[in-house]
Amino acid sequence: LDERRLSIVRTAAIIQDALGQKLEDEIVNVKAPLEKQEWPVFTTIGFVAGRIVQIGPDYVSLVSSSSAAQDWMSCWGDHYQTEADIEILRWIYEEYAAKILDYENTDLSRIRDIYDPYVSARPLSRMENDCKVPGPSQATKIPSLQTTEGAVSEGAHICLGTGHVMGLVSPAATVGDVIVKFWNCDAAIVMRPVEPHSEAISFMLVGRADVAEIINGRSSAFSKSRLVHESNAGSKHSEAVQVDLNMRTLQKITAYVTTKS
Repeated sequence: LDERRLSIVRTAAIIQDALGQKLEDEIVNVKAPLEKQEWPVFTTIGFVAGRIVQIGPDYVSLVSSSSAAQDWMSCWGDHYQTEADIEILRWIYEEYAAKILDYENTDLSRIRDIYDPYVSARPLSRMENDCKVPGPSQATKIPSLQTTEGAVSEGAHICLGTGHVMGLVSPAATVGDVIVKFWNCDAAIVMRPVEPHSEAISFMLVGRADVAEIINGRSSAFSKSRLVHESNAGSKHSEAVQVDLNMRTLQKITAYVTTKS
């Protein structure tokens, strides 16, 4: 069962690629009325890669202004104090900046807010004691998302998170949100804690993210949580979460996703 739930997002990405990404054209740009949105039909397993601690400049400023890029790098010390951590972030940013420099509007358009109150996540560690799926009423916790869904391109900002997470996030993302990733692919989403100080914490979907990938495990200090075949993968991962998705949102977050064998 865990193996199936681990592979749903990756499988959806493979199917989209095989169909020439036509599903994205048909569904991603269709904004369904709230009353017609779907209840979750897929139960997947992902993991919290990090919590956002800093929102930086928007994409255009980051790639076109050396001062904006310098300001971005200078803020890392507010959240990471050791030289080893800063060196890790410097390497990640160097690789990631080279990648996103070639992004076109179609690439940036996928880093968008997604308003779907039926999509939620919960820590897998508490699933045995709590089988209730958060209802759409929880959407009142993030009312701004309903008006910002679809905001793209110019609104994508770079962010820094715990666990050396760095990437572009949708306009509604803010400090305190978490980045949820999935195994064997580079799909990533932003989710917001609902009642974060409660034992019954859950997460609501904010939008899609584009997160820097760790390539070839070049630094063991920050690649462990992203390795696919290690012993704490899947439900045994300390930050594993169950993410309940419907078809519409699954297709939104897996369009043009790169998969791994």
